[in-house]
Amino acid sequence: MLLVELGLVPTQVHNGDGEHNYKIILQNKNWIEAQKNCRENHTDLVTIRNEFENQLVHNAGKESNTPFWIGLRYNKSTQLSWFDGGQSNYTNFTTTTIRKDTMFTYLNDDGSWIQSNTPENASALCYESFIHVSKHKMSWEDALNYCNESGLLRIESDEDQIETERELQRQKISGPVWIGLRQSRLFGFWIWVNGLNMGNWSNWKGGRQPEHQKSQYCGAMEKVNDKFKWSDKDCNTTFRVLCERR
Repeated sequence: MLLVELGLVPTQVHNGDGEHNYKIILQNKNWIEAQKNCRENHTDLVTIRNEFENQLVHNAGKESNTPFWIGLRYNKSTQLSWFDGGQSNYTNFTTTTIRKDTMFTYLNDDGSWIQSNTPENASALCYESFIHVSKHKMSWEDALNYCNESGLLRIESDEDQIETERELQRQKISGPVWIGLRQSRLFGFWIWVNGLNMGNWSNWKGGRQPEHQKSQYCGAMEKVNDKFKWSDKDCNTTFRVLCERR
């Protein structure tokens, strides 16, 4: 297969919380080169938020016979940080002491993490986000056409919200950005662009959806008091757009 010849082996892991799409890069690169490769060809070096994801990453990296890079790096100003903007307090280092002179992190063949103070060459694990962010601003109607068959982004669970926030933080976007929500002007209920009702899960600013007749009809997401929340906006206003990536 051409992918194998290029040193790129795709791994998709499906589970009850959604889809994790990882790409193992078998070419030996230092951490900086690995991150650049991931950002240019995929989304970023992988982020790990919990034990479940650590096991998924461990399984996805079994094509590599050596430890491989993940997206955790020590930064003297922010200390330990995931460079895609993901937030997590979970760690799985081989020792309980985190050395502040070690900059880069590998995942070992047993799933544990190893610190390294030199950007040596190794394989890397990238991930693909299910979210595409437009480069340009546009109205909600233009956003609908821009996303085309893949559709404007639907956010229907805590897991969807976490992944959306991760991508916005990675791209340093605080919003507003268009999402796939729109209100019926006649009946006042909010629906997703595929025609489905919102369901039981929502994330409105202030904890409740905008009142009918007072609403601005189109749904966006923006940072409010340091948290990403849904809000109603004038449909003709131009924002960047979140699409489902296919």
